[in-house]
Amino acid sequence: MISRGGIFVAIIIKSQKKIREAVWESIILRRDKIKWIQGK
Repeated sequence: MISRGGIFVAIIIKSQKKIREAVWESIILRRDKIKWIQGK
């Protein structure tokens, strides 16, 4: 049987991964936008 703490840790790790991916996506999008503006 998995302890409640183990499940909690797994949820935190999963949410941290999602947050990190979202942050990277926003950074990449911002960089692309700047490149696009500079390219004009």
